[in-house]
Amino acid sequence: MGLDALRLRLSQAMENLVTLQIVTVVAEQIDLTNPKSIASGKAIRTRIRLDQGDIVTEMHPDFVVDEKLGAVLQFHTERENNAQQIIQRNLDVLGSVLAFATQSEGKLKAPPVARPPAPEGEPITDPPTVE
Repeated sequence: MGLDALRLRLSQAMENLVTLQIVTVVAEQIDLTNPKSIASGKAIRTRIRLDQGDIVTEMHPDFVVDEKLGAVLQFHTERENNAQQIIQRNLDVLGSVLAFATQSEGKLKAPPVARPPAPEGEPITDPPTVE
């Protein structure tokens, strides 16, 4: 993979990391691939945009008035906090990798190319230097 391809992949990965959605649903049965299934339960949804600092949380009203759902609300809140920390660490790592790749441009050398053995009777020479 060339340096430009690496930069492009890192850029795409960073873009995917700036938005996080956390969904907590209380339901009898749920299919996470089916939005209607999620809508049939009582849900808390949080979208976090790290690049803009926006956090939007939507929740079914029962999470506010029903004390039995307080533990679920607390669980969701803890997940939000954990997710923000994980994403920040991931962004820090990607930033470090991108900085390394940028600083290393032109400084990294390709490994030597393997050469076939010298024909019989000819001396073996050192491999060519790759710069």
